[in-house]
Amino acid sequence: MAVYMGEEEVIQKNMALAQEKVYTVEDIEELPEGVRAELIDGQMFYMATPSRKHQGLVIALSGMLFAHLNQNKGKCAVYPA
Repeated sequence: MAVYMGEEEVIQKNMALAQEKVYTVEDIEELPEGVRAELIDGQMFYMATPSRKHQGLVIALSGMLFAHLNQNKGKCAVYPA
């Protein structure tokens, strides 16, 4: 079962973690499925699940970049993730 956190919960967890121990890759790997976090310089930063608005903006921006590259024969590629 995936666990999703809202933005407020992510902020609270990140603030609490900033005062705690140094984390490792093993700590990230032990997180429950669906919990999104990044490890930066020994600090764990939880990430909120992208909202529908965020995902819509990513698709729109990706489409505009793709169209611009095609019109101008650009050699780059667009990989939305």
